Amino acid sequence: MKIISFYATKTFKLVLEFENGKYRVCDFIKSVKSSKDLLKELTVDVDLFLSIKIDNTSGDLYWDKNRKFSAETLYELSMDLDQLINPPPRKIRLPVASKTTHLTEASKSRTTRELEKSNKELLERIRINKT
Repeated sequence: MKIISFYATKTFKLVLEFENGKYRVCDFIKSVKSSKDLLKELTVDVDLFLSIKIDNTSGDLYWDKNRKFSAETLYELSMDLDQLINPPPRKIRLPVASKTTHLTEASKSRTTRELEKSNKELLERIRINKT
C-alpha cells in the first residue's frame, strides 16, 4: 500500500490519499501522544510538521531519516474521510409521555365539541357504507 498524495495542515492533521483510492485523515497529535520525543517534537513545531515529504518509491512519509511513517501505519492510525464527513446517523431517543391529559367537557370549546360530533357522525357513515 502506498500514499500517492497528502496534505498537511497547521492543526497537525494529515489528509492522505492512498493508491487504493481511499482518502483518510490522521490526527497526528492523537496518534503520537505516547511516542518518542523525536515524534512529539513534530506536534509542537508547525513549520517542522509542514516540512513533511513523500518517498515516491515506497509511498511512505518522512521528515528525516529518524522520523518516518510507513503508509500501512498511517492507514491504521487514520480515519476514513467519508466517515468523518458523513457519520452514521445517531439513534434519537424521543421523550416518552409520562401522563396523558384529557380535556373535560367543561374545558372544551364549542368548536372542539362540534368537531368531535362531526367526526363521530362521519365514522358512523363509513361503518354503515361498509356493510
